Amino acid sequence: MSIKSNHIYLYIFLITALVGCRGCSCSPPKTFVLEKLTKDIRLDADNVATIQIEHLEKKKMSFTFKFKKHGGKASYAMRYNLKLNDRPYRKAIFEHDAAKTDSVQQYQNDLSLEISEDQQHLLVKHLGEPVDVYHILPLGAPFSTTFKKVELKKNSTAFQQKTLKSPEDLLTDYVAKMETEAQFANNPSIKETLDAQEGICPLDKKLLELVGNPLADYYFTKEGRISYLCTHDKAWRTRAMKKVYRFVGEASRSKHPMPPQTLKNATGAVNLFVHGLADLMDKRAVERMVLPQYPLYPYTEAVYNLEHHRTLRPNEARSIEKNSKKILTNPAFRKELPDPTAAVDAAIEFLILYRDDKNTKAFEEIIKAIFQKEILLLELKNIEAEIFFPYDSRFSQQEQAIILNQAKKAAQQLGKKQENFRLKSFLKRFEKQTNTATKTEKKMPS
Repeated sequence: MSIKSNHIYLYIFLITALVGCRGCSCSPPKTFVLEKLTKDIRLDADNVATIQIEHLEKKKMSFTFKFKKHGGKASYAMRYNLKLNDRPYRKAIFEHDAAKTDSVQQYQNDLSLEISEDQQHLLVKHLGEPVDVYHILPLGAPFSTTFKKVELKKNSTAFQQKTLKSPEDLLTDYVAKMETEAQFANNPSIKETLDAQEGICPLDKKLLELVGNPLADYYFTKEGRISYLCTHDKAWRTRAMKKVYRFVGEASRSKHPMPPQTLKNATGAVNLFVHGLADLMDKRAVERMVLPQYPLYPYTEAVYNLEHHRTLRPNEARSIEKNSKKILTNPAFRKELPDPTAAVDAAIEFLILYRDDKNTKAFEEIIKAIFQKEILLLELKNIEAEIFFPYDSRFSQQEQAIILNQAKKAAQQLGKKQENFRLKSFLKRFEKQTNTATKTEKKMPS
């Protein structure tokens, strides 16, 4: 076979693969439960576990699809769910490939459970081999912090040796490791566990020490959670308020770029503030520390948006204006921010909203800064929302002329390979108007 033929076949294969992948994303596979069975297991005098076995069929599978839990490629699988007493089910504690002709009956004895003497941990085995260790809080489904083989071996050994920590400590250790939202998104079962906790529980104090971690902050965002704690646990309320004052104060005094731990602490503190502490604290004292840093750091946005129609003090407005202009005009400064794109978007919104509509020269400087090549190449939403869309209704004739002039210059700087879709669409409006006017002039008699 010639090299040219090989290239043709490779090209056809790649096109087919791309079309197939597009189909998978547009029409995702669907899971059907063909059959199910439940079996009760007496663990001890106080606890009964229910194992639910489901025979699954996955339709519209592509060659890229795998079962989410166990990574199998078969179209059929057996899924095991666990319920302890009258608690909610913990879904998919174990899965394995199966055949179309399999029956749940043949697998009903494959999974076994052991409960610890303190009734706080469950060891799950499949055909005698440990597959996970679950932990039991006062409320909610049992939860697992095992996500690697080395962790499974460590936890199952600790179960047998009766050396496992308390469920509260294990969950706290896990939360401390979760540094990013991506890690959190990969473990929704922990979120369900945190959601289930009510009243006063040991996690309240333990997770207060971890504010700034995504899962700890999530725990305190539950509606009414902080208000309840403030009402029923005065010691927690006092400690939480002290953390807010301390952490936002440290952040307000921090030099740029802000150290990661300072930023993390301030993020957690503001989360506590906006989700329940704001009405119990000196609100203005916190705002005076946070607002002058808007929109440099993501946590400042939550305080800025706390009031729908905010009235800024003159010193706060000057500081925010200074920050916004520096974000647009100083690339090195901008790159050191935690989220440069969001900061630019917020800066544009502020500078347009709080502009002096009688100072044409200042407005022109702002528009020049916004329509820089580096700024336009970012994925921004506020150029459209704050400038292009309300162009005819928000801006004066002079301001419109400035915007249009800078937009045309920016389009020339970008070139065809770096086109900004929103900018291009905006300028097309005026091309049509110009063409229509030219045609009309030609038709008019001299």
